[in-house]
Amino acid sequence: MQCQNVKKLFLLHLSGDLGKKKEEELLGHIRSCAKCREETEFVSKVLGNISAPDPIEPSPYFLSRIKAKIKTAEEHFVLFPMQWRLSPASAGLFAAAALVPLLAGIFLGNAYLSQTANLTSSSSGKAKTVLGLDAFDESPPGSFGYIYNKTMGGA
Repeated sequence: MQCQNVKKLFLLHLSGDLGKKKEEELLGHIRSCAKCREETEFVSKVLGNISAPDPIEPSPYFLSRIKAKIKTAEEHFVLFPMQWRLSPASAGLFAAAALVPLLAGIFLGNAYLSQTANLTSSSSGKAKTVLGLDAFDESPPGSFGYIYNKTMGGA
């Protein structure tokens, strides 16, 4: 047995979780190796001086007092301290106040997009000509733009 395994196996031996064969092998090594014997004696002394603390016993009424405190806390718990109460009419009014701006935004957004789409499709050719952007439609063969477009998968 190797000395590095003794530390692991010795703790298992002390807790009673080591099999008979391994235990005999461990104890044989400890008897023959002075270094391991010294270490295991030290660990045995240290563990022998450590005692488990006395268990703490709660009072017989501990659980019933805890349950009473929980019940009291639940009774006094308030989600909204001001005790807001909404009538059905007020709830409907709040819902309408939230929905009106939402629906208006959807309607105005759709109107803007359709107007922009019409403007872009009808006047895109005219805008290109006026701004001089039609010069970029095709690059002459052999130019840097032509090679770039072909390489990058452009027009």
